[in-house]
Amino acid sequence: MQKALGDLALCEADLGEARRRYEAALAIYPQIGARLGEANVQKALGDLALCEADLGEARRRYEAALAIYPQIGARLGEANVLQALGDLALREADLGEARRRYEAALAIYPQIGDRLGEANVQKALGDLALREADLGEARRRYEAALAIYPQIGARLGEANVLQALGDLALREADLGEARRRYEAALAIYPQIGDRLGEANVQKALGDLALREADLGEARRRYEAALAITRKSAPG
Repeated sequence: MQKALGDLALCEADLGEARRRYEAALAIYPQIGARLGEANVQKALGDLALCEADLGEARRRYEAALAIYPQIGARLGEANVLQALGDLALREADLGEARRRYEAALAIYPQIGDRLGEANVQKALGDLALREADLGEARRRYEAALAIYPQIGARLGEANVLQALGDLALREADLGEARRRYEAALAIYPQIGDRLGEANVQKALGDLALREADLGEARRRYEAALAITRKSAPG
């Protein structure tokens, strides 16, 4: 129950309460031999530390979880924490470590039938390739993710990878392809209530219009992005 209350507090962005609940759960699980619960709360504390940009603490918690999951055969937990360690390494600009962790996660997800995890790691590997300016590899990874997301009804993942493909096309100066991908993403974000995604893709379309010297269209897109941001701001 403490773990569930911690998850609830994290959803409400009450990080102090989330930590208190998670620490309370962590004091109980080892006493009752609940290794899975112990690993899950270590992973949750890692996620919390990442939210607070405490990267060292995040790594410590994730590694603690990773020490448990394989021992108890929890493949999903293992894959999830490997992906989290990849995200952490990417944030620290340790691209080799990020790839190692992502590839390890990608070796597990298909074995356990987790299509969403598989798609998310393919997307992450695409982001990594883009950071390395390997545009062909980025496209391959993004297309692999895009082949999965619609099949499982993951609209947010689909929209995000469409936007990433738009960014990639813009980087390659393929403006028509960039517009097609951005417009496809823009058709999804409002349907799922993702105002930030909607604003970001409107801004991207503004950048695209600016590249084409269509100043009126650029202004229209930037104003649309600004209006969404203002509506979404607290208070």
